Amino acid sequence: GFTQLPKSDFAGPSVSYAVLVTNEGGAIATNAQVQISFEDKAGGVVDSQEDYLTAVLPGTSVALGGVVIDAAGVEKMTVQVLPGDSEPLEGKQANFEVTKIKTKTQEYTGVKTTASVSSPFVKDVKDAVAVAVYRNAKGKIIGGDSTFINFIPAGGKAAVSIDSFSQMKVPAKTEVYVALSGLSLLE
Repeated sequence: GFTQLPKSDFAGPSVSYAVLVTNEGGAIATNAQVQISFEDKAGGVVDSQEDYLTAVLPGTSVALGGVVIDAAGVEKMTVQVLPGDSEPLEGKQANFEVTKIKTKTQEYTGVKTTASVSSPFVKDVKDAVAVAVYRNAKGKIIGGDSTFINFIPAGGKAAVSIDSFSQMKVPAKTEVYVALSGLSLLE
């Protein structure tokens, strides 16, 4: 989902967005490509974003989110996913656990989301991606933003702070999703 945001003192109109992708299979989904287009009322493309999902563990969801700057008149968001490969899961299914999620207004503009991330993995995870997904009171996704987590210790915890400098107001609910990035796998 997305929210069209007004012009600010710092930038033109923008769009805050978030997308959830779920792996309902029994294998690790790897190297999926995601294309997100933002369109005006007539169907013209205002902007687009492209991203990769390095790995989506079985039975889990990952998120993409951010802010598109200078994007006026967005009426529709279209998401296309090109599946990549799959790898068998070796061992027990596990995923990051995110707790203590809080979102508050920042002093000058936007919102800040903080959370604690626990890792069940036996190796340190470096350069994971954390995405805040904002929902309204009816549960509809209205936006999001993301950041990298430098590292999450093996079997340990890490703190994350996701700053959104858009005109987004504090949402009714925030979820945080953590996933491996392409950089995570270079180690």
